[in-house]
Amino acid sequence: MITQQLLERYFKQQCTAEERTLVEACLDAGDHTILDGFLQSKWKDAIENPSATITPPPITLPRQAKIRLLRASWSKYAAVCTGLLVLSTAIFYLLTAGKKKAAVSQVARLEWKKLDNRGSAIRSVVMGDGTKIWLNKNAVLRYPDNYNEATREVELLGEAYFEVAPDKSKPFRVHTAGITTTALGTAFNISAFTIRDTAIRVSLLEGKVAVTTAGAGDRILTPGMKVDFEGNQLMEPVQDSLVKQSTGWIKDKIYFNNTTLKEVCRRLSYQYNQQLTATETAGQQRVSGTFNTSDDFKTIVAAITFVHQLQVTYTPSGCKISKE
Repeated sequence: MITQQLLERYFKQQCTAEERTLVEACLDAGDHTILDGFLQSKWKDAIENPSATITPPPITLPRQAKIRLLRASWSKYAAVCTGLLVLSTAIFYLLTAGKKKAAVSQVARLEWKKLDNRGSAIRSVVMGDGTKIWLNKNAVLRYPDNYNEATREVELLGEAYFEVAPDKSKPFRVHTAGITTTALGTAFNISAFTIRDTAIRVSLLEGKVAVTTAGAGDRILTPGMKVDFEGNQLMEPVQDSLVKQSTGWIKDKIYFNNTTLKEVCRRLSYQYNQQLTATETAGQQRVSGTFNTSDDFKTIVAAITFVHQLQVTYTPSGCKISKE
């Protein structure tokens, strides 16, 4: 239990470390009865002795503490302002400490909103800043409720195409598993099919983006380039003459251009919400072709395995492609 004498020592920074901890714990608990009485006594002293000058040393109060101020007319404030330095200092630090600490913990208190596409068609949205986003089937996009106030940050699971509204003061950032893609005003496609996916691809159609990951430098992309994040390693960007095909899904197309069967299985699993895998040897097979997203899943699998002379085994949990 704290006393007014202890609060007096606390405000003058004359208490021990243990006493300071006790005071701050009581203030954090929300019961400010003793604090109210202490401030009222200081208010009374200031009124009765307005010529007194009190110069307390700097103090820091927990931001959770709140003071209920007594009502007083402006004339009373003016008459006793020189005698209220303890009170005003306490209020000042309560407010400023709260603002500073609130800024640090603001992100933790943010509420995140979610957009997902559980339907069979492409879902398009326009963010508050004018940025346009197309979500492929099964994609999930998360963003904070203060989006576009100070920053433009989103999180993506799945595949999406972005046309970013220019704003140099607030770069647009997409967080996907292990990488972050930053753009000012541009159009790009990101494929990140699972939350722990170690195979992510960023394809740039217009503008300029920087792709970063922990422990690696930026990878700068210019139009027509793509970069892969594979096995927790960010690769070097490469030119891709068919980069526009990365957004084929928006037009209900699936393009494979010398793509490994392992990657084909990943995309088809995501696109059709079906479990499709390949053995290690079969997974290295290269596949090229164009399919419609409206095509039946088994029809596509049958076409691929027939052309490349592979075997497919269906089970209740999914299907597996092998060379034997």
